[in-house]
Amino acid sequence: MISNITNYQNTNINNLYGIKKYNMNSNISNINNIAKFSYKSNAYTLYDKNNALFIGNYTSTLSNLKELNSKLIGDNKNSVLSSIAVSTSNENILSAKSFFTPKEKTSYKVNVSQIAKSQVNTSNSLNSNDISDMDISTINILSKSKNYSFTIDTSGKTNKEFLLDIAAKINKSNIGISAIVKERDNKSILELLGDKTGENEDFLVTGSDELMLQTNLSNITQIAQDAIFDVTKDGNSLVKNKKSSSNEVDIDGYMLSATLKNVGQVTIDLNIDKKKVFDAVNNFVTAYNTTLSFLSENINKGSSISKHLDNLKIPEIYEKNLNSIGINKNADGKLSVDNKVLKNALNNNIEGVEKVLGSRYSAFSKIDKSINGALKASSISLVDGTLYGQASSNSSINDDFLNQINLLSIYNNNGRFGMINFSAIGLILNMFA
Repeated sequence: MISNITNYQNTNINNLYGIKKYNMNSNISNINNIAKFSYKSNAYTLYDKNNALFIGNYTSTLSNLKELNSKLIGDNKNSVLSSIAVSTSNENILSAKSFFTPKEKTSYKVNVSQIAKSQVNTSNSLNSNDISDMDISTINILSKSKNYSFTIDTSGKTNKEFLLDIAAKINKSNIGISAIVKERDNKSILELLGDKTGENEDFLVTGSDELMLQTNLSNITQIAQDAIFDVTKDGNSLVKNKKSSSNEVDIDGYMLSATLKNVGQVTIDLNIDKKKVFDAVNNFVTAYNTTLSFLSENINKGSSISKHLDNLKIPEIYEKNLNSIGINKNADGKLSVDNKVLKNALNNNIEGVEKVLGSRYSAFSKIDKSINGALKASSISLVDGTLYGQASSNSSINDDFLNQINLLSIYNNNGRFGMINFSAIGLILNMFA
């Protein structure tokens, strides 16, 4: 198989150069004669460690930039512009989420006129250390047609102690009501809280006359109530005065749900994921600046480096649009991000951001083409500055050595992968044996 591949490649080499009779073995013999010159000591090797490392870094740097740049191109499958997320205009009123990845951009307006609450009863404030004089008393709680009765012996107990006794008995009974004693400025109160929200979760507290007179535990400080809200979708009414016993509600069936927190109006948008765009812009700018620095620092390495560096720089025609979303071009061609401007654009003009990033003729599409061109550059054009300059100082081997380099370029016209074939590898090994 290897023999067949080598013969095929040799035939194509002859065709490329119009050579009628080409014998690879005889040419390798000639190359071995040339290799008698001290190439190692003169550092002419095309793929010595430094050049190999540089080509690897060059490829990885540009490939990383290409990946991050692709996320800012609208028609790319990896673009953050195609990633839709749920966001709300006021998280203090409600938070929203979708159990499925949204496919279409949509806008909802929700008017929350009432949130669901559980019932709360609050006792009178009693002096914590005063001794109670109520002796044995009873408390009755009626909840969902069920009556629960508790006997309390207050003999010799302080007000705080007997309130704690009531709370302990209620909490232990597991009747859907929680009791807690609060103390402030040496005064104690008892609060009874329904475990669930909704108007059907109300309860009634009665008891011994003296106990109810002193504690007033029948006092309802928060009634049990349902949530009430309206929803419109893209300007069309979905629900009006919808009630829910819970603050966990469906906004648009199973597609969108929300947690109600406060009364007020709020907008829920299913639109471009703003956080992903924000992160993608900043990550791109960091990689872009790193790439420009890398190419600038190695501009004398090869004859094509300067061209690729210039091609990557953003022309002035794009600067106004980039400035509108907080991306600024510096004097050295590098970029900086004004995150305050970027966040403002994402929050208040997401369509404008999408237009700047997603246009087929955007700066990022232009950069993508420049990256593609740079990645297709032949390896020799990336490092020939380390070859020709040194070889010219030794005229006795200059011509022969450059002939070998020209021969290698046959295998190199497909970019950075052009050296991956058997003939090219054999040629290199013989050159520097």
